Amino acid sequence: MGDMNLARALLTVLKRILPNIPENQEAIALGDFDVDENDVITTPGIFEGEPRYAPSIYAVILNGFQETRDNEYGERRDFVLVTKEDRKAFPELNKVYAVEIYISKGGFCYSVPYTEAEYRAEIEALENIHKEQAR
Repeated sequence: MGDMNLARALLTVLKRILPNIPENQEAIALGDFDVDENDVITTPGIFEGEPRYAPSIYAVILNGFQETRDNEYGERRDFVLVTKEDRKAFPELNKVYAVEIYISKGGFCYSVPYTEAEYRAEIEALENIHKEQAR
């Protein structure tokens, strides 16, 4: 029962952030969506076309457990470090160190997996952008 309450709370937050979420998004927020043979979400909505782990990683961001940086255009970029629990739930994350999640202006969620080296390089590049802009 607790998981259902958490999922409903997540849906409430999603609807506040993206007020135009259609009602069929409730099924997605609750984890009830279809995936293809490659574990890509096929159910229409915010996570359509993304890996099956995207809603779970997005929920981490909604709870404030992410590393956030802005790019050179001032756009927010959220990164979540992958945990042992994430890898247990989603074996496809076994070689992934972090996942970036961003929401398009159209309200769609996009995810980008990073190895540790890729993640560190991306964070360093974003920090260098801010140093250059500060000069």
